[in-house]
Amino acid sequence: MMGLSKGSKPNTIKEALLSIERISTTHLVVGIDMAKETNMVQETNYRGIVLTNRHHSFSNNKEGFKKQQRWI
Repeated sequence: MMGLSKGSKPNTIKEALLSIERISTTHLVVGIDMAKETNMVQETNYRGIVLTNRHHSFSNNKEGFKKQQRWI
């Protein structure tokens, strides 16, 4: 997101709202449910409409994250 470095979280509600306002028609919003062994991911468009019929899972390790990055 613009204004935030990769992997950083907004420090204030104002920063979070500004980040949300920057989401445009070209953005893919990826929600990840992190777990100890297997993570689940779901993709939505900028309007919050789910783009996949099912969630996608990947292992919580380096190879799993590489696999997920290629999938996106």
